[in-house]
Amino acid sequence: MQELIRITVQNDQQLVSARDLYKGLELKIRFSLWVSKNFDDFEEGVDFMSVSTDTDMPNGGTKPIKDYALTIDMAKQLCLMSRTEKGKQYRKYLIEVERKWNDPQEIVKRGYAILQNENTQLKLENKNLTIQLEESNKKSELLRCDSWGTRRIGNYTNCSRLRVQRQGF
Repeated sequence: MQELIRITVQNDQQLVSARDLYKGLELKIRFSLWVSKNFDDFEEGVDFMSVSTDTDMPNGGTKPIKDYALTIDMAKQLCLMSRTEKGKQYRKYLIEVERKWNDPQEIVKRGYAILQNENTQLKLENKNLTIQLEESNKKSELLRCDSWGTRRIGNYTNCSRLRVQRQGF
């Protein structure tokens, strides 16, 4: 299946750019007018979210422009609302993408990847906590030596030898 539109995944949700969909549908009206006419029936934060992106300018610079990250469901509905051949083509493509995404094997793969990532994070956290505990134990041993009236020495094995010498043994 040839990719018609780039799909990104964020927080385990598939998203498409409104500008990319608009270009793909080859609509004749301005992007901002298309948005104002078609986004009223959708809820921001649920069906789409506003994002900023950069566009290349003729002078070589870039300019920030407003875009929207759309859920697959919203994108399919917008394709249907366009009532064009491109809209039908994109809608079929998005339905196929969604079908593959919801395939049980793909769900298990994503779940496994999430568990692997969590496992890696927990191992790193455990390693850091172990290092902190070892450093804390070293410091407490030095403080214990100091509280017995001995001179603080970097190597705490000397601490017990000095204590024995001071007590006259």
